[in-house]
Amino acid sequence: MNDHRFIVKSTSSLIVLTIFVKLCGIIKQSVIAYYFGTNSEMDMYFIASDFVAEIGIVFFSALMINLVNLYLEEKEAHQKGSNIFTDTTVVFVLLSVAVSLVISIFPGHLARVLAPGAAEESISRLILYLRLFCFALACVAVSNICTAVLNAERDFLPGKCVGFIQSVCVIVCCILLYKKTGILSLIIGTLLFFIIEDIFLLIKVKKYVWFKRPHIFNNNKIKELIKLWIPLFLSNSVVQLNAIIDKAIATSIGEGNVSALSYGHFVFTSIHSIIIMNICTVLFAYFSAYLLDNKMEELITTFRSSLSLVVFIMIPIMVLCVCESEYIVKILYGRGAFSEQSVALTNNALVGYAVGIVFLAIRDIIMQVFYALKKNQIAMINGVIGVIINIILSMVLSKRIGVFGIAVADSIAYLLVAIFSCVEIKYEIKNIWNIQVMKSVIPSVIFTFISVIPLLFVKKLVHANAMLHLLFESGCFILCFILSLIITKNDSIKRFIEFIK
Repeated sequence: MNDHRFIVKSTSSLIVLTIFVKLCGIIKQSVIAYYFGTNSEMDMYFIASDFVAEIGIVFFSALMINLVNLYLEEKEAHQKGSNIFTDTTVVFVLLSVAVSLVISIFPGHLARVLAPGAAEESISRLILYLRLFCFALACVAVSNICTAVLNAERDFLPGKCVGFIQSVCVIVCCILLYKKTGILSLIIGTLLFFIIEDIFLLIKVKKYVWFKRPHIFNNNKIKELIKLWIPLFLSNSVVQLNAIIDKAIATSIGEGNVSALSYGHFVFTSIHSIIIMNICTVLFAYFSAYLLDNKMEELITTFRSSLSLVVFIMIPIMVLCVCESEYIVKILYGRGAFSEQSVALTNNALVGYAVGIVFLAIRDIIMQVFYALKKNQIAMINGVIGVIINIILSMVLSKRIGVFGIAVADSIAYLLVAIFSCVEIKYEIKNIWNIQVMKSVIPSVIFTFISVIPLLFVKKLVHANAMLHLLFESGCFILCFILSLIITKNDSIKRFIEFIK
């Protein structure tokens, strides 16, 4: 019970902090949209910056997952984790530098692969941006390793603070430097963030571990880490290839489509980060600890309650994002250089992504169990399946329904991978599913879609600006949803109130 309360407390703290950080991030995105809008120059910026971020995810999200487990094991055995911290940092910083050198030496070929539909002027701009961004990979390596150590120590908050640093750096640089440097102000702000982020996290991690003389070749934990890292690296490579292909397809259907995808995806990932990623961050640390202590029943109980709660929260959010997407986009971005065409494109992208957010949540929570069990190959297989489905659908649907087709292809892939994951986890833990999980999920689905009816009715009656539309219609929907739960005496509302407390 104490563990359960601490999970809820930790998750709640992370959510509160993430809401603040994401609000800062929304201001940052609004500033970017105001100054730059959606155009070919911004398309190239997003392709370059997202590519480096995706390379970082390929290498380091897999590293973080496995490093938490091995760090805990080393700490349990030796009361410290400095050796694996030092050796991991040396190995992956050197790897990052090597990858950066390859990107900087051959940017032309890479640029044409990333943006096959772009004009030569845009390709030249993309080459410059890739060279500027690629050497940030070493900073990304250090920040991910520090965050993994902090998560293993159950010190989750510093890793979530870095988004605030990024927002401040980008906003300040855009405001002060835009008139003189144009889009370079955005790049300077982003690169400055990477440096400050590393300094901040290294100060925080020094409380637990610090650098020692490396013993890379004699450290068996490093060999084990690399062995566990390879399947997830391959899985992440395929998943991020999917994101790269989405943008490449977007360049072939018109100028501004890559920017619209990025702006819409930011709203989607903000919701994902605030709720799903925070819960997953805490759950993975606890799932790993439960397995280390052979507490399988606690793991199953925590998994069921977390999954039910996330579905209860995410289904109404999904419906609101779909029904109110146009107003959300106008409020966040609709000013300055962000035209009505930009609003329409971004709205289409947001709706396509939002449809799949519940399925992504289910998949992510199940994956935390697989990662804790060190069944990384299952994640790899699921990633490959999802990417193949998404690429095929993106290519087909983009020709028919443009940027919406690219985004909705992601959602369909999330749905299918979530189904596969639900089936696969039953083979790993036979009694993980029971009838109570379904009983807690089905009413949330039913009441959500019942509450859509008055929302659609009110939408036709209200004539006001975007903010009033969003507040009035969302309030009507939430009120109907809560009343449905209270009238039927559904347990979900009680669990949610406990979580909020």
